[in-house]
Amino acid sequence: MTTSALFILRSPHLWARKIQLLNHFQKALFNNQSRSNIRRSNIKNRIGSINLTKTLQPSKRYLASVSKSKSTWSNIHEPPLPIRVALVSASTALCTPVFPAIGFVNVVLRAAIRDPNIRYQLSGSMGSILSIAFYTILPYSYQYAPLLVPCAIGNGIAAGGAYAALDVIGGGPTSALGSKLLRNPLIAGGGIGAFTGLVAPLYLYGPIYNALYGLEGISDAMFYLTFPHFTGISVSTGFAAGVAMYPVLHYPIYGIPSVPWGALTGVVLLGASAALFYIYNPNDENVMPLPEGSFVSRRDVPLLDSIIRYDAELDKFGTYSLTTNTYVGDADQKEK
Repeated sequence: MTTSALFILRSPHLWARKIQLLNHFQKALFNNQSRSNIRRSNIKNRIGSINLTKTLQPSKRYLASVSKSKSTWSNIHEPPLPIRVALVSASTALCTPVFPAIGFVNVVLRAAIRDPNIRYQLSGSMGSILSIAFYTILPYSYQYAPLLVPCAIGNGIAAGGAYAALDVIGGGPTSALGSKLLRNPLIAGGGIGAFTGLVAPLYLYGPIYNALYGLEGISDAMFYLTFPHFTGISVSTGFAAGVAMYPVLHYPIYGIPSVPWGALTGVVLLGASAALFYIYNPNDENVMPLPEGSFVSRRDVPLLDSIIRYDAELDKFGTYSLTTNTYVGDADQKEK
């Protein structure tokens, strides 16, 4: 009989205690291992439930801010709508003295096309016609440009309004419809010019002349003179001028990528405004084709029909206007 067998026979309780402890140890080891397996499976399940693609993607707020900043920097070259409208209006007003020269060529061509004899006589004289238009009429128009201030204002209002309506209808120059409308020289150039040639002479020149110079009845006179005799000429002249101006205004209106609009469009608009003030400034009396005293400002119109009358309230003589039935100044005011 071996030693271990003798030990078991002599101390059976001690051996049973050892076996019990060994069983508890195995159970504890098994429970610990099972808990570890459960924890690992839970971690795997959690990792599997997480969408790493969404987790690694930037947040929506960050993407929105990035896209907004990109759109801002990408559209920094495009001037806003009021600046574009102001540029079209200022450019049209600045080019108003050119329109009589284009209109002269238009009249000559209309006469030449209708009459074969005139067309035959003018077949070799187009150089002379262009010389008269752009070397005689054009300098004369700019020399006496202050007389054309109402026409320039009317043309600027009509052209700016037409461009604004076209831009709003198209949804801006970057939209699909706006790109088709505003990037077509026949529509954005000739169409706006033809609209200006139709609306401005009929409905704007007369009221503006009346408002600035007090020429009563000029509105009706210009309407009956323009329509229908010169409407075709003014519309075709506006169309030709609009097509010619379109390539000049293309880049200032749409801008150049990576160039801020203030560095291009702003400078062009500032230069056009300065040129408008220089050309249409009527301070120099020598540029007026009328002799001194032929033009009377609106504030001096009451003096045209005035008398010297005694003012009982002021106890002195004064200038009394029969037009306004009021005293308009001292007695020496009539002599002015």
